[in-house]
Amino acid sequence: MPLRTLAVVAVGLLATASPARADFMVDVISVVPSSGGFLWNYSASILASDRLSPLGSVPAPGFNPEDNTRSIKDYLTIYDFSGFTGRVVLPNPTQWSFVSYSLGSTPADVIPEDSPAFPNITIYRIPEAPPNCCGIIGPASFSFSIESRFGTRGIIGSFTGENTQNAPGQPNDGLGVSSVGDVESPFQVAQVPEPGTFLLVGAGLLGLGIWRRQAT
Repeated sequence: MPLRTLAVVAVGLLATASPARADFMVDVISVVPSSGGFLWNYSASILASDRLSPLGSVPAPGFNPEDNTRSIKDYLTIYDFSGFTGRVVLPNPTQWSFVSYSLGSTPADVIPEDSPAFPNITIYRIPEAPPNCCGIIGPASFSFSIESRFGTRGIIGSFTGENTQNAPGQPNDGLGVSSVGDVESPFQVAQVPEPGTFLLVGAGLLGLGIWRRQAT
């Protein structure tokens, strides 16, 4: 299992306390060479009970409140996308846009792994013409791509999403639904030294200290 920084491990321990929701499903389809490095190609889907709303403001960095009034556009965040080049290929630029933050955008009721040392990419729904039209109604799927300088697969990161319950005529219609789960991402960090390495370094420093005392 690839090693992460101690800070990320600590956040991961907290994340186990938050139950994963499956209203959003996200998978890596392929990783292919590109002009700037590698394109990570993702597929995402929502359930028949949900929709993706373009209403409200752009998702903010950090934690966003669970949105029961459609005051924030529905969104999906891929966390700790190391080597991000700034390039995102959206499914349809008239329906989607993106932002990148060091923390978030994250629904307030879930806890993903999220290191401020690496950028996150949040894609979100935008209104089509006419204004404030139209939500994507599930079941539905869409694809998008994010470019990284790195192409190593097998490293598991987090994703979160915020979408809208689709139940016309029912009390829960329009309420927010938060999701959290695992997905591959190009997380790249220096590995934590083995315990034996610390022992060797410590022994070397101790020997240097004894030698300096003898020399004086």
